[in-house]
Parts: sequence; structure tokens; C-alpha cells
Amino acid sequence: TLTECEGAFGAFQKICEDSSDQLETLPGANGTKALDTLIPLFMQYFKHSSSKIRSCALACINQFIINLPPALLENLGNFVQGLTLLASDDDPEVRKNVCRALVMLLEVRVDHLA
Repeated sequence: TLTECEGAFGAFQKICEDSSDQLETLPGANGTKALDTLIPLFMQYFKHSSSKIRSCALACINQFIINLPPALLENLGNFVQGLTLLASDDDPEVRKNVCRALVMLLEVRVDHLA
């Protein structure tokens, strides 16, 4: 159900907030890192009908911007496209997370915003 999905994303958001360093080194399937799967997965939810899920998905990725792990760097173009889409979101919490992402990107990779 939608409530369960929103709850799961809320939990993911807390895990990303509390354990971003561990997630960056956590092994994934077939010799990859867990973030190689999670970052693209979170970006898929930028278009979800629930604003809570969109906001949580973006907040999850925001936890990794400053350290810019390879999984995010490889998907940075798609991430910036997603930010463009979410910048005009109806939900103010989604837009706040877009602003947070842009500020952090300005600190670490201003070249991707030009």
C-alpha cells in the first residue's frame, strides 16, 4: 500500500542520514557497492505520485552529495535532470530538498549545474 511504501522510504531516509558513511562502503551484488543499486533506485521515485516518497527519495540521495561517491558521480547527470523536474514540484518539502541538493552541489560540483 501507499502507506507502507511511504513508511519504507521514511526508514530509508533515516538509514541514509545515520549511516551514509557505512552505506558508501557496503558491498552490493556481483562485486558492486550497495549505492550502485540504491542511487538509481531512489532516482526512479522522483516521479512517484506521492510527494512524501519523492521528498524521501531525494533526501536519501542528498546525504551522499558532499562525499560524492562513485555511484552518485556516475549518475550525476540524471540526478541534476531529476532536480530540474522536482524544482517545480507542488510540495514545499520536495522543493526544500531540491534547494538543499543544489546548495551542496554548488560546493562540490558547480560544473554540473552550468
